[in-house]
Amino acid sequence: MPDLWLLISICIIILGLFGIAVCYCIIKWTTSSALYHNIDKLPYIETALILGTAKFTQKGGINYYFKYRMDAAELIFTHHKAGHFIVSGAGKHPATPSEAEDMKASLMTRGLPATIIITDEEGYCTWDSLWRCLHHFNCKEVTVISQRFHVERAVFIGRRQGMHITGFVSKNVQGKIVIRMFLRECLARVRCMMDCYLVYPEPLFIKLFLFMSYIFC
Repeated sequence: MPDLWLLISICIIILGLFGIAVCYCIIKWTTSSALYHNIDKLPYIETALILGTAKFTQKGGINYYFKYRMDAAELIFTHHKAGHFIVSGAGKHPATPSEAEDMKASLMTRGLPATIIITDEEGYCTWDSLWRCLHHFNCKEVTVISQRFHVERAVFIGRRQGMHITGFVSKNVQGKIVIRMFLRECLARVRCMMDCYLVYPEPLFIKLFLFMSYIFC
């Protein structure tokens, strides 16, 4: 009997890993045609959506995911590939600053006027940022800016929500953090597939889930 349970456990693990791999590859393969690395080839779309992240790491150092996304947004602005920018991230909390306000301030120091930057402080996750871009800001066509792994997932979600979405890939971060981000992204893609085909959440439910997680976790 112990051998049977061991075999069942191994089969479950293998099936789980296979499922994760399938989710990862489907998102990667189906979105590659919508991704751009070369600014000259990127088509003009009126609105660019910058997905949020913290400006600094937990140790107080520079968060290069943040920096490289700002670099990409500046490149789009200087090459006249977008007319407005939505900066979407988590709002200010007692322990953390506003991601959206930090992004706006960073873009303004790079020469982008405040009049073309729209802040969205309810972008708690990628799904939420895209849902609000479509339903709150009425932007059905958008260029999304982030690192490749993030842009692939964002394009997949945006298409599922009914958007015409293009991705501009910012420079990726190097170092040990890449391994941790890859593992995190594997799980995020499983959740992405569940959101797109099973749950289809709206921001109200996302905020409720985060609130309950904050209370009980």
